[in-house]
Amino acid sequence: MRKWVLPSLLAALLLAVVLRLQPLLRFELWGSDTGEYYTLIKGIVDRGFISTAYWGWGLGYPYFPGAEVLVGATSVVTGLDIFTMLRLVLPVLGSCTTVVAFMIGWTAFRDERVGLIAAGVVAVAMPHVFATSHPMPGTLGDLLAALCILLYLKVYENRMALAPLMLITLALVPTHHLSAFFVLAPLMFITFVREIIRSKPHPVMMRVDYFYLGFLLAANLVYWLGVAVPFREEVMVDAFGVSAFVVVGGAIGLIALAGLVIVARRKFLKFRYSPKLPSLDRCLLFLGMNFAGILAWMAITAFVQVPGTNVTVPPGQVAYLLPICFIFSLAVVGINAGEFGKRGLFVWLWFISILLLLLLGIFTKNTVLVPYRMFEYIALPIGVLAGWGIAYMAELSFDRGPDAGKGKRMVLAIGITALLMAGAVTAYPPRDLLGGFEEGTTANELGTVAWIGQEVPVRGTLVASDHRMSSIVFGFSNINATWEESFSVLHDDLNGSRSQLVRVKVASGRQRIDYVLIDDAIKDGVALKQWENAEPMSKQSLAKFRQPPFQKVYESNGAELYFVGTMA
Repeated sequence: MRKWVLPSLLAALLLAVVLRLQPLLRFELWGSDTGEYYTLIKGIVDRGFISTAYWGWGLGYPYFPGAEVLVGATSVVTGLDIFTMLRLVLPVLGSCTTVVAFMIGWTAFRDERVGLIAAGVVAVAMPHVFATSHPMPGTLGDLLAALCILLYLKVYENRMALAPLMLITLALVPTHHLSAFFVLAPLMFITFVREIIRSKPHPVMMRVDYFYLGFLLAANLVYWLGVAVPFREEVMVDAFGVSAFVVVGGAIGLIALAGLVIVARRKFLKFRYSPKLPSLDRCLLFLGMNFAGILAWMAITAFVQVPGTNVTVPPGQVAYLLPICFIFSLAVVGINAGEFGKRGLFVWLWFISILLLLLLGIFTKNTVLVPYRMFEYIALPIGVLAGWGIAYMAELSFDRGPDAGKGKRMVLAIGITALLMAGAVTAYPPRDLLGGFEEGTTANELGTVAWIGQEVPVRGTLVASDHRMSSIVFGFSNINATWEESFSVLHDDLNGSRSQLVRVKVASGRQRIDYVLIDDAIKDGVALKQWENAEPMSKQSLAKFRQPPFQKVYESNGAELYFVGTMA
């Protein structure tokens, strides 16, 4: 390893940590579901076990407790409070994916430059920074999934890597279902395509693939179907519209069909896969064409809606996406030359598999495979491929020799640094670019919730608010809330909201709304469903709180709590 590599990697890691902790400079708490994670961690620490008697929005959360157990254990061992550990531990661990990205790039292409660029991209790329800055299970799941990919590559070279790979997998499965899926689905796709283009099975790879993929599939199915019952009965049904057992049966059928396709192709269709080494002109053409295509996609996003959702964004603010879009274009160049790296085919098929899932989510508007949730997982292969694309074009452009092309190399290094810094600056886009969603909770909002916890009866009480503040009320006051089921209360006039005030279905059952909590952030944008805009409250909706049956019982710096009296 050259002497400049380790300091550069440490700089990328430090930048990643700083960016992921940056929201805490403005907010006391970051993330729309953080209240739920807090109450789960507190329950583990207080009781010493995980209780599945849970009335929060995320009914499946207690069944995927890996992150909560880790944070709770860290709190107990260090003696620091849960609140502090929750805010710090997971974002810092999410930053460590930069090191894993470096290792994947180095392993796949045997080039330190590729690894460093991959680490830099993961450190600053908005989809990864924004997602892993949240103290949520997906942040830890992302790191574990990346480690699974790295160790899977290592097993091809050294069977000793199989033991840690299986241990990491056993940690991943009960931590985050989506992260586990984004290991399973890409690895199956990679294996299928690789075997389709080969004339006979690879003697080493197939043994690794059959064993590990069988183990991973079995672990996920046992856990998803046998342990995480709410996930099986609600999340999977919501995602696919049919029973989870039908989904699993169909998936196993597709795996069997894929095997038959491979056998039939080798028997009846003879061809040799022969990729061509792309020229510099071809790489530059690909770069320009793809960046132009991405700009067109950005125009659709700006003037229509975010693909796969009902979210619209102000046209001027899509400029925040330019750095990551240019990096994406560089990744396509890396695909073009990917086969000529040691494990380049693996990496670009990894990228393509997630891209196909992303397109599936866009066209079906799936409420579980929400497209923006997939960008977190595609950031890592994008970084690796962008590193390879840059390194490959540099080799075609620069003269050979230890002292040749020093000026060009310096210009390239400055350009890469500038691109990464642009990514860092745009890592947290304006609220409007996120559909109006506010992810941060202020000290004043937490103070309001603390007052509610002291002055409002806990048993049988239901507080109506938007998704984020429902989570905070539930987590820090132990009072049931409405989450997504408060549209009429927060958007309609008194007549329109009457039926919801009298009886609304929430996780704890059907009951009457007793209090309504609003504040300035909610007035600016009511955060309900993730795939719809957080629309501001109307004047008509706000006006109803000045008349019966509403009675203001608390007000502080824009936060207002209303008691709902008897409905006339």
